[in-house]
Amino acid sequence: MSNQIRVLIMNNKYFTKEKQRKALEWLEEKWKPENRNCEICGHTHWRMGEDLVTPITFAENGFIFGGNAYPCVLMMCGNCGNSKTFNAVFMNIERV
Repeated sequence: MSNQIRVLIMNNKYFTKEKQRKALEWLEEKWKPENRNCEICGHTHWRMGEDLVTPITFAENGFIFGGNAYPCVLMMCGNCGNSKTFNAVFMNIERV
């Protein structure tokens, strides 16, 4: 099995082609091939989401909409759909 990250560069107004390429370069450098096996199914084919995503902040009384946001690049296993997020700020493609 190959340890490649597959990306179909999409024309998204916010998560631009340039940001997607930068994210892919970061992933290729930091996410070592020996660590790319999906922990659910064992496959190594990952796909990048077309949009940046963010977890919703949760507090004592429920979800906080309009609070802190942590923009992330979504990576999905091409076999089972298991998903990982990588912080776009750490990837240097977004600012807070």
